[in-house]
Amino acid sequence: IWTLDEKGSFLYFNKKSEEITGYKLKDWYGKSFAPIILDEDLKMVENIFIKTMEGTPQHYELGIYDHKRNLLALSVNTAPILKEGKAIGTVSFGRDITEKRKMEEDLFKASKLESIGTLAGGIAHDFNNILAGVIGNITLAKLNSSPEDKIFKILMKMEKASFQAKDLTNQLLTFAKGG
Repeated sequence: IWTLDEKGSFLYFNKKSEEITGYKLKDWYGKSFAPIILDEDLKMVENIFIKTMEGTPQHYELGIYDHKRNLLALSVNTAPILKEGKAIGTVSFGRDITEKRKMEEDLFKASKLESIGTLAGGIAHDFNNILAGVIGNITLAKLNSSPEDKIFKILMKMEKASFQAKDLTNQLLTFAKGG
């Protein structure tokens, strides 16, 4: 929980805010919130502060830096503090959602990796089918030539390259299965 005056300077934040951020109220009293806000969130937060001062409660998520410059994610509800019908500041209730965000990002990465695995598996199966035809035709061509023929040596190289490609598709299939 924290409160800001009409200029956006800290008037108060509770012990839990001090625990989560490592900041002390005595060091931040009368100072702007801007230095602790993630750069890309600052304009949004400034606009939300203006809307709140105009009387509209807001909900938003933002990134802030703790006292060690580690990034924290917060979910915030904020409302105006009214005196005689006029906003004289804001009160905000924040919740640390850093771990939740990290889990969401990890889940998203795992989902992307699973999709890539599925794609790799499909490509590997299709490529294996093509290679089976290529290797079969090379084998037939070798049967219709003798080891002394120049073409036989070329067919041997083609067969070796095809088996290397088959090994690569097996690696793709192993990846697709989670290996």
